[in-house]
Amino acid sequence: MNNEIKKSIHSWITRIDESENIPDSIIAFNFGIIETEEGYQVYLIGAHDYDLEDDDWACEVDFIPEEKYLDLGAASSKLDWEEVQSIVKESVEQFIITRVSTITFVHKAEYLTTGFDDGDLERIEK
Repeated sequence: MNNEIKKSIHSWITRIDESENIPDSIIAFNFGIIETEEGYQVYLIGAHDYDLEDDDWACEVDFIPEEKYLDLGAASSKLDWEEVQSIVKESVEQFIITRVSTITFVHKAEYLTTGFDDGDLERIEK
């Protein structure tokens, strides 16, 4: 199941990269996570600014892709929130490593984070 979620996240990032014209001024992206009745969803927002000390930077939304949300499927409802956050983080990190020949918005970003709206954001390492 984790591999299916990771593939889904990789495809979603690729679709956004190929279909959106993301301004160079967007330096930070947050892969937010929310829980729904059917399971979990990931969403993407971008911002002109980033503040290591204050996660509220992710509330300053300067970029929203057309395909903002990705449903992780009903199987994700069997996972706890820590597992989901870990899978999302690992998925983006894996995407960065495996897509070295193609420079995407994820590669160009100065800052990448993930986390739930009501929790602390985790930095995604590049």
